[in-house]
Amino acid sequence: MPATTTADRLTFTWNPTWDRNAPIAVEVTETRPRSTKRTVYVVGLDRPVKGGRVFHVAKHPDETGERADEVYETFVGDDGRASCSCKGSACRSHSIRCRHVLLVEYAISEHVL
Repeated sequence: MPATTTADRLTFTWNPTWDRNAPIAVEVTETRPRSTKRTVYVVGLDRPVKGGRVFHVAKHPDETGERADEVYETFVGDDGRASCSCKGSACRSHSIRCRHVLLVEYAISEHVL
């Protein structure tokens, strides 16, 4: 059965797996007042680093032909720090997390990653 978590206007849905080292597919649904956007990402552990872990978050191709070559390195620290290589993360303050960091943090909190 799929697991679902909601944060602000983002909803994350994934099928839990028993292998925490295997990549998982996460569907992110963003609900805005006039539209809803669904994007699927494939998330996998890239490498543990001092003070945290780095994950690859790759956009999965969809039926509309949207580009799927977007891959982000997302760092989640043991002390709560987080960062992402996406453009949105670079434009925000460190207190506002991008969708890629949020989906990795929620997957970790649900013991999926």
